[in-house]
Amino acid sequence: MRTSLPPSFEIPIIPLSSVSSLQATLFGFQRQLVVARRSAESIAKGDPRVALLPYCSVDAPIPGHDRNILSEIYHSIPEIAQAATTREGKEALKKWVEDPLVVENLVKFWEEE
Repeated sequence: MRTSLPPSFEIPIIPLSSVSSLQATLFGFQRQLVVARRSAESIAKGDPRVALLPYCSVDAPIPGHDRNILSEIYHSIPEIAQAATTREGKEALKKWVEDPLVVENLVKFWEEE
């Protein structure tokens, strides 16, 4: 199995007690990379907030910082939809999301749905 590394990836210093342990040490490092990659992929695929939230705007995608704030405050897409369609929810969105245009586009999206 080939694993490609991101362009900004830095290889850490890997302690090596002897030359004979080189293969086992590198294998352990490779296993950590594969586990980390699979974990990141399963989180992105398994959480609808991560997969769908960027597109819940009439001017998609929602910027990363605002998207992170929304996913921390609201635990599901229906909660975001409810916030965008109620007076109290809109007030909360304006309070938490700094860019009023992002809030406006999010509200318009859910009004059209």
